[in-house]
Amino acid sequence: MKMSAFRSVAIGRVDTNLELGSKVIEIVPIEWIPMRDGELTSNATTSTFSTVDSDNNVVKGGTVSSNTIKATWMPCGSNRLTAPNVRRGERVEVLQAADDDKYYWRTMGLDDHLRKLETIIFGISADPKEQGPGETTVLSPENMYWFEFSSHSKMLAFRSCQAQGEPFLYEMYFDFGAGEFMVKDDIGNFINMISQLRLIHAQNAEGTYVKLDKKDIKAFAPQDIAAEAKRNVSIKAGMNMDLKAGVKATIDGGGSVMTFIGAGTTLKTPQFVGLT
Repeated sequence: MKMSAFRSVAIGRVDTNLELGSKVIEIVPIEWIPMRDGELTSNATTSTFSTVDSDNNVVKGGTVSSNTIKATWMPCGSNRLTAPNVRRGERVEVLQAADDDKYYWRTMGLDDHLRKLETIIFGISADPKEQGPGETTVLSPENMYWFEFSSHSKMLAFRSCQAQGEPFLYEMYFDFGAGEFMVKDDIGNFINMISQLRLIHAQNAEGTYVKLDKKDIKAFAPQDIAAEAKRNVSIKAGMNMDLKAGVKATIDGGGSVMTFIGAGTTLKTPQFVGLT
């Protein structure tokens, strides 16, 4: 049986912290230089030369050598779109395909205590179309569902797409740095919570909303507000209660007794018609 030419070739230590958004790092392959001691550095050196060509012209040049190799992240599984945020000194596995002068790396989980801030993004394809000959589909926000959590941006977020004809698009995020939560769609419906403001705000695309704003409750409806209870409805105001109707106000006692209680009850109306 023929063995695969893609193989693990070394264990190395990361020479510099991975840049955010990058998948390429410099690695010191510690198994290749076992006698090396001291602080972990690339120890890059430059050599120059000067010679004379066949036309008697002086030719100068130089080479740069280093203890490090450049390697590209090799995912250990599918759907993860961002490389682990490895840091200087962390041990990684180095891989190579045949004798190609190109290297890959993947984490070993031996030095996770060296990690600081991290950003992880997962994405799954939502594009149902089959690719034709020579076609390549690149995952993007337009054709995938993605999920991100990041201690760099102090965020946790989710976003859907409409690649399969979904009628609406949804976004959800926690902004831990600002102390805010939001879930919304693409037509204007949303629920928002801002902890510092003691605010919970739910609103739809028609402008109807309910706000829990510190110690107040605020609500608005462009048309009607309807409420019903099978038993009792109790409304109590510590100070004033104002009821106002633009056209008609009706209180229906249902044939029972309606009682006004107070030190002095005053009923004011431009014209009062009733029974005494």
